[in-house]
Amino acid sequence: RLYDRLFSTPLPGKDHEDGDFLKDLNLDSLKIITTAVVEPSLASVAAGTHVQFERIGYFYSDPQDCKPGNLVFNRVVTLRDNWAVAAAATTQVQQPTTQQQSIKGGGGGGAAAAPAGGGASVQDILRLDLRVGKIVSAEQHPDADSLYVEQIDVGDPEGPRTIVSGLAKYIPLAELPGRMCTVLCNLKPAKMRGVESGGMVLCGANEAQDTVQLLEPPPGAQVGERIVIQGYDAPDPDVVLKSKTQQKVWPAVAPDLKANAEGLATYKGSLLQTSAGPLKCASLIDCLIG
Repeated sequence: RLYDRLFSTPLPGKDHEDGDFLKDLNLDSLKIITTAVVEPSLASVAAGTHVQFERIGYFYSDPQDCKPGNLVFNRVVTLRDNWAVAAAATTQVQQPTTQQQSIKGGGGGGAAAAPAGGGASVQDILRLDLRVGKIVSAEQHPDADSLYVEQIDVGDPEGPRTIVSGLAKYIPLAELPGRMCTVLCNLKPAKMRGVESGGMVLCGANEAQDTVQLLEPPPGAQVGERIVIQGYDAPDPDVVLKSKTQQKVWPAVAPDLKANAEGLATYKGSLLQTSAGPLKCASLIDCLIG
């Protein structure tokens, strides 16, 4: 089973005027090869074993389907990052402003200055500034039917920031004001049909691409608090992911952000959490988050 990127571009929706990321779904994200042959030494490989196949990638013998006489290997990592050049060459991403230099703490206290962090020595997931947000208002984009323009409070002392999202086809406008959400706050600002977007609202989408739901914090989560990853160090985000190298961070992380079988948001199986508990979509399970 050759698993590949869910999207055909590192920045889904960027090249479409309406910002619809579903237009960039990779229809060949899974290929099943039933005539493959492997070395005889793998004939009795145990389920759950990691192996490398030359010039193809790293694989994992399926813990349920792999058994002697019926070997099943799932590719988990390719040998080449074919998106590196594309991500480096991209100069516009749906991303935020430098307002993220100060945020509210998880305890809901006053705003505190956030020192510059991140850098190549920090794990990619920890370089993202993921925060709890609250949608203050939302309106239809004046020049794009599929886009909303939202004012979202993410704890900036300057007040709510403007964020453009491609949710018009999936969530009624009237349902957004007052909703809690999860916002990626340190992407480079980008204009979406003439309106500068200062962040990206994270959502889950089902396999049929006809249901998109906000990734929501639990009751009690504080506006502006930073999302942490279970089992990882505290986040140490870059101020803004704007350089060519920094713009590789989000595309590298995105494929591993998923809702598990319980609908809880995870990164490589580790829960995304707030001070009040984990994040989740309303009803979607086993889906990608982006």
